[in-house]
Amino acid sequence: MIRNPELFARASEWSAGLITYPNGYPRATDLDSISQAGEKFVVIEAKRIFMEDLAVPRGQFMVLSELHRQLKQPHFSIVGTYGYDMCKPEDIMYYADFKKILTKEIPHSYDKYGNLVLNVKNMIPISRRGFSAICDNNLK
Repeated sequence: MIRNPELFARASEWSAGLITYPNGYPRATDLDSISQAGEKFVVIEAKRIFMEDLAVPRGQFMVLSELHRQLKQPHFSIVGTYGYDMCKPEDIMYYADFKKILTKEIPHSYDKYGNLVLNVKNMIPISRRGFSAICDNNLK
């Protein structure tokens, strides 16, 4: 839960604006969630589902892939939601294990810009509570 939404929004705007295009629009991106216990890492990239697909920008996918390769015990997920207002523990989201994307066990494609595209039918539906339990278990 975000305890100070105004501060969170200002911090996001501030950090996104550290690198800009010539027109002033933010050029930076981020990783949405990183949690660590010892040498175990859970890394999550979250995207909004649009027309049954979600896209991970090429640059983010490249960084995630390299980070996944370098960590000893990585547990990465790409997660999707139909709405960022779906924050209750019982709300359903969708996830895909990053390793299974890399090994092509999860069908995916790339758009004309090189962005990774996942269709929701190839992702696992789960409650936010259930996903949190999986992540917690991966850190044990």
